[in-house]
Amino acid sequence: RKVHSVMEPLVWGCPVILGPNFRNNYEAVIFKDLLFSKWPGVSIVNDSSEFSVVLLNYLRLSVPQRQEIRAQIRKEIESRSGASEEIYRQLTITFGESIFS
Repeated sequence: RKVHSVMEPLVWGCPVILGPNFRNNYEAVIFKDLLFSKWPGVSIVNDSSEFSVVLLNYLRLSVPQRQEIRAQIRKEIESRSGASEEIYRQLTITFGESIFS
C-alpha cells in the first residue's frame, strides 16, 4: 500500500490525517513526530472512529489556534526547502561543474 504525498497539504499548512499504512512515506514518518502548537503535522488513525475524533478535535480549535498551527507547519516546510540546490552546490564545489557534463 502506498500513501499519497503528504507534502501537498503540508506546503499549504494543512495538517494531515492518515491511516496506519504510512511508513513508506518519509515525510509522513517525519511529520507525525513534529508538533505545531501541540498538534501533529500528520495524525495517524486506525479506523473511522479515530478519524472522527481527530477531525472533530481539530475543528474544535479556535480559528486563531488553527491559523497558528498552519503558520508553524508552513514555516517548518520552508525551513526544509532548498536541499537539492545545496547538494548541487556542494557537489560542484567538491568535484567541479564537469561532474554534470
